[in-house]
Amino acid sequence: MLTVDVVIPSTNGLGLFQKHLPSIIKNTPNLNQVIIVDNASNDLSIQYAKSLSSKVKVISNPINNRYTKAVNQGVASSNADLVVILNNDVHVQADYLKSALNYFK
Repeated sequence: MLTVDVVIPSTNGLGLFQKHLPSIIKNTPNLNQVIIVDNASNDLSIQYAKSLSSKVKVISNPINNRYTKAVNQGVASSNADLVVILNNDVHVQADYLKSALNYFK
């Protein structure tokens, strides 16, 4: 069984996390961890994300390192077989990884 990490770069994403993060946690098969790379948020997004699941891991940057560096940090910290990169405004459906997981079997 292939394990999956989801990497989400974010800055001040509380509203988006409240709307979309539960679907990611619920609908990602074989979820190892959700790696949120936080770029100097000053809202409660990280506290909220951590409260949803023990599978949420946070990398906190003291400054906004922008999207590309945040994604690279998240991927580098993954120990799963597959890494999915999502924006924090993505709401996923139950079978969103079905084709990819079948391909990599």
